[in-house]
Amino acid sequence: MLRDKVFAEFPELETERLRLRKLKLSDAEELFKVFSNPKVMKYYNLYPFDSLAQAKELIRNYSDGFEEQRVLRWGLEHKEKEKIIGSCGIYDWREHFCRATVGYELGTKYWEQGFMSETLTEIIRFGFRRMRLNRIQALVEPPNEASRQLLTSMGFKEEGLLRNYMFYKGEYKDLIMYSLLRKDFVLKCSWQD
Repeated sequence: MLRDKVFAEFPELETERLRLRKLKLSDAEELFKVFSNPKVMKYYNLYPFDSLAQAKELIRNYSDGFEEQRVLRWGLEHKEKEKIIGSCGIYDWREHFCRATVGYELGTKYWEQGFMSETLTEIIRFGFRRMRLNRIQALVEPPNEASRQLLTSMGFKEEGLLRNYMFYKGEYKDLIMYSLLRKDFVLKCSWQD
């Protein structure tokens, strides 16, 4: 079964400036810096963290999600600084339908420097190659212009508004569905299997 192969061992990936790897409890302090920042969490379905214990719990949840073959969440380790600056993951994998959802966050110090484009390119390649996905989707709150621009620059297409799609932070949230199809990525990147 494909899922068993993908989840047999945590897949470490690499980009020019980043090492995408499994998060460890020793990363909790750096992850806390990202998840405690209100600017990072503005459009996230969690409130900003107020304790290191929350970061440790999140790392445990990601680890459990991998063991249960539900989620792949990479810590983004800056190669030069050797510290975690964010995370990115694939979840809600519907193997039968060849689709999954991607999500991400990045410390504000690293915004607008191409780190997330670099990360997403590698994770998208992984999804289309190793997971044999045909569709990778992302959900974004309408006012999150930075994320919308990022996805558009990566070749994702805006498909439409999902009204009151999720409930978090005490209210219903509209989300915009974006998708990238395998054929579009292949054409954009001149990448072949």
